[in-house]
Amino acid sequence: MLTEEALVGIRRRRTHSREFKVEAVRMVLVDDRTPKDVGAEIGVHPGLVSRWVKQLGDDPSDAFPGKGHRKSKDQEIYELKRELEQTRQERTRENQALALHIRAIHRETDQTYGTPRITDELRESGILCGRNRVARIKRSLGLFAIATPKAYRLRSTRASSDSRPVPDLVKRNFTAERPNKTWVSDITFIPVQNGHVYLCTILDLFSRRVVGWAIGASNNTDLAIAALEIACRSRQPVEGTTFHSDRGAQYTSDKLRKKLTENGMNPSVGRTGDCYDNAVAEAFLLIAQNGAR
Repeated sequence: MLTEEALVGIRRRRTHSREFKVEAVRMVLVDDRTPKDVGAEIGVHPGLVSRWVKQLGDDPSDAFPGKGHRKSKDQEIYELKRELEQTRQERTRENQALALHIRAIHRETDQTYGTPRITDELRESGILCGRNRVARIKRSLGLFAIATPKAYRLRSTRASSDSRPVPDLVKRNFTAERPNKTWVSDITFIPVQNGHVYLCTILDLFSRRVVGWAIGASNNTDLAIAALEIACRSRQPVEGTTFHSDRGAQYTSDKLRKKLTENGMNPSVGRTGDCYDNAVAEAFLLIAQNGAR
């Protein structure tokens, strides 16, 4: 943390040392604070803090260049910049994993949870993160909460209590030694110019290719069945093909189960709220959703 004496001296000179800039960037990237918050604390304009963050992100090895030979203090700053770059890369990987969890919560609550409630859900699951971070990831995914008249009593897409239990036949083993052994499916929200649509896809784990898909205005069982019918017509699955998904009501309904039985397929679902139990389908739709923005 910068001392008050350092801040006073810097305000007087109106110039900023490399150490000062790197520390400001560290406060943004490592402490997960906004440039506005950091700028207010250290006494500089938020736009300047954002510029420093961008400089370090564009080329960490050349950010905040100085003159002459590198001194011991300069070496310390250089190493800190390198550490910040490693932190930024780790942060990117963490955000990608966090995005899967946020999408799962958003979908299973019928898009009714805003940033505060999603943050609370994550914390209850043992995932500690700030609201600002969740909000940024939600915006990058194009996820927005839909207002409901009943506050804090929101309808969920989790399996209904009267639906028959469905086993997890995949158990995170996302491999297949032949075509049509295991299909995985998921549904996502896609923003479009005049609102949004829902996309349901089915992938074959052997080839990781889409074998069936459907787009509709509603996130329901009919959408999943439409994608399934297309997949069955194009691939003609063999008896015993596993159809794996999450535990959303769209997939645990008797209507879809009947359609699977008609095609000789075995239903399989992951655990409630665990995005990694359907990670392949989730990851594919995350890419599709980002590409549609």
